[in-house]
Order: sequence, then C-alpha cells, then structure tokens
Amino acid sequence: MRLGEAGLWHFLECHKRVSLAALQTHFTLGYATNMRAPAIFALLAVPVFGCECEKLTECDVLHSLVIFVGEVISGGVTSLRDDPWYYRHPKPVRFKVVEIFKGLPKETKIVEMNVGPTDGMCSPNPYFPGRTYLVVPSFDNDKLFDGHCFSGRDIREAADMVQYLRDYFAGKLQLNIHGQVAVAHEWDLVEYERRIGEAKPLSGVRVWTSKGGRTYSTMTDREGRYRLMVPSGGSYDVNATLSAYESDQGKVTVEGEGCTVRDFALHSGSTISGLVLDKKGRALSHAEVGLIDLSRPGTGPRLDPTQGPELNAWLKKTYIEEDRRFVFRNVPIGKYLLVFNPAGPRAEWPSDLPLESTYYPHGTSRREAQTIEVTRTNVHLTAKNLIIGKPVKFRPVEVSVRFPDGARMKTAVVHAEEEPIEEGGVPWTFAEAVSTPGPGGKDGVFRFNVPANRKLRIYISDWHGRDLKKKYESTYTAGTAAIQQVFVIVP
Repeated sequence: MRLGEAGLWHFLECHKRVSLAALQTHFTLGYATNMRAPAIFALLAVPVFGCECEKLTECDVLHSLVIFVGEVISGGVTSLRDDPWYYRHPKPVRFKVVEIFKGLPKETKIVEMNVGPTDGMCSPNPYFPGRTYLVVPSFDNDKLFDGHCFSGRDIREAADMVQYLRDYFAGKLQLNIHGQVAVAHEWDLVEYERRIGEAKPLSGVRVWTSKGGRTYSTMTDREGRYRLMVPSGGSYDVNATLSAYESDQGKVTVEGEGCTVRDFALHSGSTISGLVLDKKGRALSHAEVGLIDLSRPGTGPRLDPTQGPELNAWLKKTYIEEDRRFVFRNVPIGKYLLVFNPAGPRAEWPSDLPLESTYYPHGTSRREAQTIEVTRTNVHLTAKNLIIGKPVKFRPVEVSVRFPDGARMKTAVVHAEEEPIEEGGVPWTFAEAVSTPGPGGKDGVFRFNVPANRKLRIYISDWHGRDLKKKYESTYTAGTAAIQQVFVIVP
C-alpha cells in the first residue's frame, strides 16, 4: 500500500503510537499522481483513512487563485494542550501579510482565513501563532478557507518553493521541467527515499528531450537536481542518462505557463549479499543488515515530527530473505561498510535483536571494519558474511509527560539517545510519539527498554514541532536499575 505523506502520519496517529524503526521498516512512502487543486495538498478519497493528502509541487501551486506569505497574528492552534489533529472548533486565522504572489491587492496588510475542523482526518491544523507560512487557500462561500488537507507550510520548510515562486512571478523563469535524479527504486519514490537518506543523488546526469527536430538538455548538479528549459507547452519524452547506469525516461506535459516536476531513478544492477552467522557458524533466519555509505554523514534514526525521518546512518537497510541470505540491490558505485543490526540492540518489536552491532568481516568493531567498494555497475559481491555481536542487557524505562494540573500532553514525543560504545559508532536512538489515548492506555506513560551499558539522555519534543520554551531532559549513567521519569510541561 502506498500512502501520501499526511496519510502516513494520519495512519500512525490512528494507531496510537509509532516507533521510528516501525515507520522505516513497514512503510514505503510515495506520492499519488498529481491532481489539480488550489492548494499544496489535494484531497483524495481513501476508504481506510477517510482521505489521503497528496503533496503537490510548486508547479501545481502556480495555478492557485491566491498565493501569499503571512505571519499568524491571531487564531490557529494557540495552546500546547490542543492537539492539531483533533481541533474541532478552530477560530479564523489572521495573517500579517509579508509577501503577495497572486490573488490579493498589493496594498493588503491583513488577511483573515477560515479553517475547518480536523477530527483526526486528513491532516492536522498547521497554523501556530507567531509563525510565518506560505499559504495557498481555496474559497468557501467567497471567503478564504483552508482545511481537510491544509495548504499552509511553515516558511522554513517551504524556502525552496518560495524562492521558485519569487523567480517565476518576477519573470525570471521560462517554461521548464525540473526535479532530481538519484539511484533509487522508482521515480516517484526519489523524494522520500532521498529525504531519509536511502537514495543517492547523482551529479553529471544528462537530462534531455527533443521537440521540433531540436534537442534540449541540461546536467544535474552536485545534489542531483536539474532544470530543463523547453520552448513551449506540450508533451515531452524526457530522458535521464549517465554512463554505466541504467537510464530512466518518462513522458511529461508542460502547460502553456509554468513548469512540471519529474524525478528520475537510475539503476545500477549491482548487489551485495551474504549471510548473518551466529558464534557457531549457523545462519540466522531473522536479522537486519545495514549498508553505510562512506561518502556522506549519517545522524542515526530519529523522529522529527515537522520534517519526517532524518538521515539514517545507513544508505540502505535490508532483512534476511527466505534462503537466509541478505541481499542489497541497486547498490550505487561507491565505498561502503556492512553492519549487522545497524540500529543497535533492541529488546522489542520490530527488530527483537538484543545484540551489539558488528561489522564486516568476522564480526569486527567499527574501527576494524573493512571497506567494501563497488567500482562499476552490474557487479555482484557475494559471501559478505557477518557474525552477530554480544548479547546486551537492558533496563526498563517509564516516562510520563504531563501538564501541571496532571493532564497528559497528547502530542508529546519522547526521545532517548545513548552514546556509541566505540569511537565512530552509531548512537543508539529511540523516539516514540503519543496521541489519544496514547501508549500504556489512558495513563499516558511511555514504556520501553534501553541497553544498560550506555550513558542515556531522555528529552521531550512536540509532535508538531511547537516550541516548548525550555529544555525538558534528563541524563543517566550506565546501569541496570529501572528508570521512572516524569516531565511536567508548562504550556
């Protein structure tokens, strides 16, 4: 099942809690085919979830009737006690107009916009006092309106789109096709896989098309991005080619004004495979293996409610298959480390591997790990076997997040971080979000286990990225004693 971005977060919210490992393991995020809509998110009917929100591009936004940048001066979600997913009686949002692109008189200083209730459907209310947004409202009874799939984007997240709009409305851009090229599974997954670090952008890719007997071409930059100028609106067959890699192509339509976004996924045909062995040389049937790309840094798995998952420490993660082998497919040219149990020891689902991470070959440490180099495409590196690490003891943790009157914080995210056990190792991280009624039933207590042999830090954030005004965190030395921590959040 392929979910839109907001649809995925709604699914997670409906299921009460989510661990980052579960998100990365069990969901593949893609965007549905673009629909024309006067908002950044289009509304699609989905029987299971009620609706699915499709992330539209700057090219879609160009056709909206009203586009502006504004700072919220009243209305919106005003308290940390309020859950933007269940905001049933929202007041109109008033904006101080910062920049007008389309649809408002030039002298407009203040804009008021009605917003719809959320009731846990489609997407949360994104508007918070004091923040500045790119707003692309629709109309309801001749009044500006946003709801269901909310159009508002925090200006910090929409910086690239805002700059594109500035350039377009300033007349600096002609008709174009633009996007990004990466080694990835499918073209419509490039953006998501790149965002979480599982697609490798490619520079020097030639992107080209032909029309009227002429060829138009451009090259991708260091980030794998391109912009291909075209002479007129119409249908184009666009190709993305780079020597050695299997090329990608697609048909796009550029309308009489504006642009079209199209990503491309190239394929290497290369694989890395092997077995995961226990100390007696027996192949495991259940294990995770990671492939670390030495050409880029990784921060380890985290849950960032406003941006989605940050870069993994690995380029790819895979699982043992039915024949007890693990196989990494579509491996780009590059240098890698191969690691058993890349996210570190876990005491519960989804990995259930209470074992230290080890590296190829022979279950070595990070410092002793051997580099695996893929020098060309369509190469198959086999028998890259891994040996499991030592068993790890765990300690139980209970964390409560409440307001001064005892009411639990319904949008809290609990983060746990532990230092690596070796220099250059991947930090052990955990993040869990709560929503109504929350993990642990109605008591709102987060219960999890952490390795006992590491220094631990626990801290709190808001699922929707709201400022808590101060740090809520605690630290613990290594040990086996149970931890019980209560954070009292002052709204």
